[in-house]
Amino acid sequence: MELPIDANKEIRKAVTLHNSGDLEGAGGIYRAILSVDPSNSGALHLLGVMARQMGKDEEAERLISEAIRISPQSAVCHSSLGDVFQGQGRTTDAFASYRRALSLDPACAQAHANIGLLYQKIGQVEEAIRSYQKAVELNPSLVEAYRNLCNALKSRGQVNEAIECLQRAVSQNPGSIMLWTDLGNRYREQMRFEEAVVCYKKTVDLDTTCPGPHFNLGNALSDQGRFQEALVFYRKAVGLDPKYAEAYNNMGNAFYAQGELQKAVKCYHQALKVRYDYPDALKNMGLSFEKQGLICHAIDCYRLALSLNPADDGCHSGLLFAMHYDPALSASDIFSESQAWWRQHGTGYADKFVHHNDPDPSRRIRVGYVSPDFREHSVSNFVLPLLEMHSEAVETFCYASVKRPDPMTSRLKGLADHWCSIVGLSDDAVARRIVDDRIDILVDLAGHTANNRLLIFARRPAPIQVTWLGYPATTGMPVMDYRLTDNIADPEEDGDRYCTERLIRLPQGFLCYAPPEGAGNISSLPALNQCRVTFGSFNNLPKLNEKVVAVWSQILHGVAGSSLLLKSRPLSDKGVRRRYLDLFSRYGVASDRIQIMPYAQTKQDHLSLYGRVDIGLDPFPYNGTTTTCEALWMGVPVVTLKGDRHSSRVGASILTRVGLEELVAETEEEYVSKAFALAGDLNKLALLRGTMRGRMMDSPLCDGRSFAQKMESVYTYILSVNH
Repeated sequence: MELPIDANKEIRKAVTLHNSGDLEGAGGIYRAILSVDPSNSGALHLLGVMARQMGKDEEAERLISEAIRISPQSAVCHSSLGDVFQGQGRTTDAFASYRRALSLDPACAQAHANIGLLYQKIGQVEEAIRSYQKAVELNPSLVEAYRNLCNALKSRGQVNEAIECLQRAVSQNPGSIMLWTDLGNRYREQMRFEEAVVCYKKTVDLDTTCPGPHFNLGNALSDQGRFQEALVFYRKAVGLDPKYAEAYNNMGNAFYAQGELQKAVKCYHQALKVRYDYPDALKNMGLSFEKQGLICHAIDCYRLALSLNPADDGCHSGLLFAMHYDPALSASDIFSESQAWWRQHGTGYADKFVHHNDPDPSRRIRVGYVSPDFREHSVSNFVLPLLEMHSEAVETFCYASVKRPDPMTSRLKGLADHWCSIVGLSDDAVARRIVDDRIDILVDLAGHTANNRLLIFARRPAPIQVTWLGYPATTGMPVMDYRLTDNIADPEEDGDRYCTERLIRLPQGFLCYAPPEGAGNISSLPALNQCRVTFGSFNNLPKLNEKVVAVWSQILHGVAGSSLLLKSRPLSDKGVRRRYLDLFSRYGVASDRIQIMPYAQTKQDHLSLYGRVDIGLDPFPYNGTTTTCEALWMGVPVVTLKGDRHSSRVGASILTRVGLEELVAETEEEYVSKAFALAGDLNKLALLRGTMRGRMMDSPLCDGRSFAQKMESVYTYILSVNH
């Protein structure tokens, strides 16, 4: 029997079908050729390649070996046999096949690319890089070789070289969606968001029917805070693929970032409808519930997400943080969960490093601060005075996990002796950097708050590790040696029952506040002009639990004509506003007595709103910190209720430092009584308002120099007792 047409022409036709994914059509042609010409090595080889793609390794090895028997000088056949061996984990055989291919044809680009992948798998990255470079030099259209070269460079920390490699790759292969996507991903990792957007737009232009490029472009736009534009592309992604759970999830994140919390929850629900066991959607839903003040719902979501992904330390930290908002949970409950966090995520890392710090006691102490909040964030209000006032006795290192730097980031960077951005770096890489920097004391400023890097501390990269400021409780980590506090926030008589760290109580308080610049003058007392008293709270909404609403309602009922001004970003959501107004209504307070201010465009706008408040009300059991300091700075006295744990005693600590112990209540009844007393004495309120700023400036709360000296004394002490 003779072939109706030329065999080579038929093979070319089959290869076209093969490359387009039509394996059945291509296979039919290969087999037809072999039925007439069983010794056609080209058809045997390609049928073997197809068998390998279908996971039929034994058949692939038989077919390609037969092709080699017929055409022993075929470099491409030897290379393909190496691929089969590599897939089977037969490293020695794979190397032998690739080397045979290259001895037959040193210009066989695919063999160079494949042996490079083998080198990379066994950890010989330098050899892999050389092989990939040779492959793309010989054949610039080998997209996978470029991608593997980029990954190898990235694995060695050569990020810039990896980006340059991809830039060359897309110039050689401008139609490759994969390469443009990889380049966009690398730009995102480096926070070069505008360049990432350009890359992802290119992928959308190349294929408007694929949901992935639209999703990636939405992500890059979200990175820039362009959430409305991002939503357009997320919607296109789910329009093209209604089961695209990740796109629904990230759409929810875009709504969340704009304060549209109930829309965010609907998106997370949709993601879970598509994929019921999607932990990220559950975690994000938990965060949205938390911001709305629906703490029990939030805790349930976090726990369910953890049951699906027990290794998610960030989700577990989110659960811990949310627990502080729930008045039904005790300090013991939170402590137990903190210990569970350590058992689940932190063990197995400690004692990984040997420290070779200089023992000379007269040298400068090397102190490292680790935080995601070196930016416009409440933590910076208290870090700033310390960095400004550190003496030459301390050499400061800031390890900044800041994804979106801002002017405050630049300011803090200018105060540090050394600054290291750790965004995108693994915990191991950061820990190694800290060891190499020979840090004496490593200070965590985040605890179990968002984007913390506690697992760096789990590796103990410094001989002494301290937690301070950002989180109101123990980390639960035995490798965290100390927690800095004071004798009001954590009284000595209570002992250290619920701490794995040793407590060090700073005299004159554990906080030092940097007053906001450009705050403007303090206004006159609003009650004198309006003939009514306005209470206020600008605290995070989750702190306003139902018990707080009940007590504040009691205060409003007792002060005739009074009103309450609430300001919190989640209140920009119509449904959230309605829920809180309904909650006050349940306690007999009409909605016209509740003023709601959801958002302020600038810091100055935010602070100016205190000009409408006569008396600040501190929530419980989770007090305000920055909000209390801001209120005082703007002349507004704050009434606080002292509780049984750090988070419910910070208000007492702050007020004591400025000589306002009289505003600290021990019981709910006393809290209400003190609010009544202040509201009934407008002369006293006016006097407090006019003298408050001077009172603060003369107090330990704003004495950065003295605070820095006390912190440095603590550092010297803990160094001495640990040597």
